[in-house]
Amino acid sequence: MNSMQKLLRNEHALFLAYDQGFEHGPTDFDNKSVDPHYIL
Repeated sequence: MNSMQKLLRNEHALFLAYDQGFEHGPTDFDNKSVDPHYIL
């Protein structure tokens, strides 16, 4: 567990998938495409 302490802040961590979303640029995320009602 000591090795995990370097990744944690206040016992919380955020892990992002390496290949999910990084291939998109800022032009892919306009107001319409980030609206949860539009996605669903």
